[in-house]
Amino acid sequence: MYKLLLLTTTLFSAAPLAQAQVRFSAGPQAGYLLSKVNSKVINGVEEDMRYRTGFSGGLTGELSVGHLLVRSAILYMQKGYDQDINTISFGIAKSFRINYLVIPINIGYAQHLDGQGFQVFAGPYVGALLGGNYTEHRYRILNAVSPNPQFISGRVEAIGSEYSPTQYLVRAADFGVQGGIGYRYRGLLAQLEYSLGLQNTQPDTPPRTTVPFFIHHNQAFQLSLAYLFGLAHRAY
Repeated sequence: MYKLLLLTTTLFSAAPLAQAQVRFSAGPQAGYLLSKVNSKVINGVEEDMRYRTGFSGGLTGELSVGHLLVRSAILYMQKGYDQDINTISFGIAKSFRINYLVIPINIGYAQHLDGQGFQVFAGPYVGALLGGNYTEHRYRILNAVSPNPQFISGRVEAIGSEYSPTQYLVRAADFGVQGGIGYRYRGLLAQLEYSLGLQNTQPDTPPRTTVPFFIHHNQAFQLSLAYLFGLAHRAY
């Protein structure tokens, strides 16, 4: 009787471990972004920044054991922001598109043992600047005496690039944290996440010092869909 009870207990305790097999799946991912920068200058004055839409795309992979999962990806992301500046006599409308190659690493928890259902996740990311562009429109307000309307455009490039009068310089690297929720049905994965940069993307004040003149931190909301190959069907 004792041996039968011991055997039964062992079988029941081993059942979750049998279902919690190691699984790996990977596939393409595409998403829609709303991004801008949190901005301050050294005297504490806020800049008025607005969200700009963008696209993300790349490959993602997931390693999971039971409820726990680790997910990483390599993604092209179109970040940026819009900005309006108004003075007594004229206004300035700016628009920035800043592209990054981003690698996020997330640790998550899934609703079901096989990784299906709702998920929550969080982790760090690193990004490398790929370049970008900007436009600037200066225009008169009412009948104020001000310069004629001007349209300026140029490239967004990394600090240290060969100087050009139309350049907009940012740091070549970005890093931060993100977190969000997701839902997985078989190989289809939908995610909604928020990311916040911890790196000031702006150069130091000239001459180069350790005190930034502008402080810009990337932030973005991303809604994405991925299809991951290699997932086994539910074990229950």
